Amino acid sequence: MVNRVARDTLQGNQPLHRIISLLLKKSMKKDQELIVITKTYDLILWSCNHTSKFPRNHRFVLGERIERNLYGLLETLIAAQYTKNRQRLLEDANLALEVLRFQMRLAKDLQCLKATTTASLPSPSMRSGGWPRSRSEEKP
Repeated sequence: MVNRVARDTLQGNQPLHRIISLLLKKSMKKDQELIVITKTYDLILWSCNHTSKFPRNHRFVLGERIERNLYGLLETLIAAQYTKNRQRLLEDANLALEVLRFQMRLAKDLQCLKATTTASLPSPSMRSGGWPRSRSEEKP
């Protein structure tokens, strides 16, 4: 299932929030922390260590925005974990992740992050697990 979903993702056949829902479904057990939450937490730790080293003219704008968006992403994912109707939260997480991708790319292009640094970047790839309800299963 993971390979099929990864293939569909690369081909752009499914939106990311649907993939999150499908894949995190398998790894959800009672009292277990979701992989995507753990990876987002790791990304926040990584980011805090690296944004503090940004040049002064980018540290307080770009660096702070990256960190705030990461905190917001983590909060959204945790809220989605404990909510039955999580479609909107997953769409918000998808949007936050897309904004973060552009911010990280901008930081790399502005030479705030080195290419070797971004190679060690932990990825909160939303392709690891699944939430029980997808858009088609939700009731109005």
